[in-house]
Amino acid sequence: MNGKRSEHKKMVGLLSAAIVVLSIVTATLAITPIGAAPSTVATVTRSLPTYITPNQTFTVTLTQSGFVLDTGLIQEVLPVGFQYIAGSYTGGAPDWVNYDPATRTLQVWFRNESVISYGVQASPATQATVTFSGTYKTLVFGCVEPETGVITGDLVTKVDGVPPYTANHYPAKGATNVPITSNIVVHVKDNFEVDPSTIVMRVNGNPVSPLSIVPSPGTNNFAVTYNPPVDFAYSATVTVSIDASDAAGNAMATDTYSFTTASEPPVPTPTPTPTP
Repeated sequence: MNGKRSEHKKMVGLLSAAIVVLSIVTATLAITPIGAAPSTVATVTRSLPTYITPNQTFTVTLTQSGFVLDTGLIQEVLPVGFQYIAGSYTGGAPDWVNYDPATRTLQVWFRNESVISYGVQASPATQATVTFSGTYKTLVFGCVEPETGVITGDLVTKVDGVPPYTANHYPAKGATNVPITSNIVVHVKDNFEVDPSTIVMRVNGNPVSPLSIVPSPGTNNFAVTYNPPVDFAYSATVTVSIDASDAAGNAMATDTYSFTTASEPPVPTPTPTPTP
């Protein structure tokens, strides 16, 4: 641990010396003297996937701007149940990576670069919205004191291991005496977000289109409607199946059900014409 502190102090010392030299140069050129407000403020932004599945390994990307010599310290706190993947850091200072699994605190460095990344394994939770937090420490042009700040960009990701499901079937599953002019309507729902591009309806084993797929009211609930180009036959058993996935890639088990159309109405007996 003392070795890590020594490396950190060494880096800060090198950066401080560099800033003094740069400040003298800029002051000589009448640009920005030491102590003036910095012309560039450092930033670090984080990029996360929108959705992940339980226990999935994924990459967190950090991008900085405004760091003197493109060098600075990052401290990230991972969500509960998440763990840093040893050896996954990509950057110029692999020997300075420090991870405490008890507190899920990760220290990594930018070293002569603007982008670094590291790998994380998600928790086994089936559904959760989780938050990353982090800070940076670096030097910026025009200031002698290190600047610290909060990492911005993506703060949350969603763990989703539960597939979508269907509801509100019309005609209802097992319905009888269904009018032959009926449309088929079913809702595809998800606790987070349905991927509408994955919705497929089959009628009697054949994919059908066009389908009307409308958010009802949001992206976690889509009303799927099929208007057959011709009426169903009388006294027919119609088998419908639905497939869909959510935005995390979880595919639902195929929902298959049937309904039966009404019998053909009897042909009315013609009224005899009276004999004069």
